[in-house]
Amino acid sequence: MNGRERCLAALQLEEPDLLPVAELNPGNVFERISSRWGGDFWDSCRRLGLDAINVGPDPYRVVRRKTNKVVGGDEWGVVTRSIGETGAIAYVGAPIATREDLDRYEPPNAEDLTMKGIEETVRKTGGRMLVLAGIGMEGTFSYQLMGFQRTMMALHREPDLVRKVNEMILAYTLELGKKMIDAGVDAIWLGDDYASENGPMVSPQMMRELGVFSRLETIVRTFRKRGAFVVKHTDGDNTPILKDLVSTGIDALHPIQPGSMDIGKVKQDFGERICLWGNISCSKTLQECTAIDVRNEVVRCIREASYGGGHILGSSHSLHQNVKLDNVFAMVEAARKYGRYNFL
Repeated sequence: MNGRERCLAALQLEEPDLLPVAELNPGNVFERISSRWGGDFWDSCRRLGLDAINVGPDPYRVVRRKTNKVVGGDEWGVVTRSIGETGAIAYVGAPIATREDLDRYEPPNAEDLTMKGIEETVRKTGGRMLVLAGIGMEGTFSYQLMGFQRTMMALHREPDLVRKVNEMILAYTLELGKKMIDAGVDAIWLGDDYASENGPMVSPQMMRELGVFSRLETIVRTFRKRGAFVVKHTDGDNTPILKDLVSTGIDALHPIQPGSMDIGKVKQDFGERICLWGNISCSKTLQECTAIDVRNEVVRCIREASYGGGHILGSSHSLHQNVKLDNVFAMVEAARKYGRYNFL
């Protein structure tokens, strides 16, 4: 089987010939590979031995609407800054504070985006790798347009405002996703985070009342009908909302963060309904430990989650710039050595 076939088998809860290895967020590891050996992003993915490649639409070529309040932000009017050396970002400026701001706000238009990069990647892969595309702010529980603190306050004071902001983002997400699927992507991952390491950021009941899961179900239904798989990314401890997540019809859950969730327990409870993706710690093992430690964690992960199919190995978030390149290679090598379903 090739990489695409392995990933498709896992997403369909089957056992491929080898445990697939893939990343939703490749971080800057591929820049380091390219600087060491040359080649582009596609070459780096092949050199690393991943079964999937992550690609997005081409950058916006239009000027952000002047009616949006925050100056200096992205196409949504959101301002960010980098945090230290991790590659993480902080949201420091948001365009919507009031209902009046929302009434004046002009969201970007998915029609302004071109898909040449996706189409070229699909052509290059030739069906040998799963082609992924991500939507970082999907409109199920997005706080970026209002800022996190303001969103949390509005949930109690003006929940309908939060709902309307998310519905606006959702409309964009549906149009963007359809364009990316038509350009040839096999799967779309969604990036709204629902939880911290201590559990959901708001109560499960409030999430249900806000329509978080019903909007996610709309996305899943739309993209699946178009022919793509849907992967839900959400860090932290999502245990209290796992039933809600699974009920939306998502094909896979990422990243099953170690220390916050027990992938073996998730496999036991939901492994017959969703694919599990990730679980190798990028905050400790891939960043601080030895290649032997990486191998041991991969073996542990295989034993707990891989048998019966429905598992794609990967980091617990991303291959950020503090991750050791040698450890990433060690992760893939261990998966190839031990990820045969009759090996361990």
